[in-house]
Amino acid sequence: MKKYSLVGLFVVILVTILVATYFYFLDIVYENKTVAEEVKTFSALKTAVEQPVAVYAEGDVLRTKNDQYDALLQELGMDAEVKIDKQKLIIQGGIHDTYSYLLLKRLLDIVKNDDVELISSCIGQGCTGDDFGFSIVVHPYVLKLPN
Repeated sequence: MKKYSLVGLFVVILVTILVATYFYFLDIVYENKTVAEEVKTFSALKTAVEQPVAVYAEGDVLRTKNDQYDALLQELGMDAEVKIDKQKLIIQGGIHDTYSYLLLKRLLDIVKNDDVELISSCIGQGCTGDDFGFSIVVHPYVLKLPN
């Protein structure tokens, strides 16, 4: 009887670890999960002290940010590209294995801590033309200190 309890306990622990791992990877799958918080933060920056503190990036700043993300994607070794669409940057790529998920999670952490407004992030067929890809749309901004 004791042998069956140890085997049962081992199975329960294994199932718990598998479920936790599944939800960890599922964390990056939900579309637009953190967008509401990011928009609130950006709105607070724009309207602080009744003067605009943050304005959307244009021209050279946008191209510089594009080059930074392109270099970051090459450094991470991701199968992705960055495109400029008006005042937004669109990062699109493919996911091939579990390691790609980890790289995508790292990329999202970097993007969230950058001076950008996260507009949307999604994974799956609706995001790119690939069977399984990802798309991240960001709107870079520049902080302007009031005089």
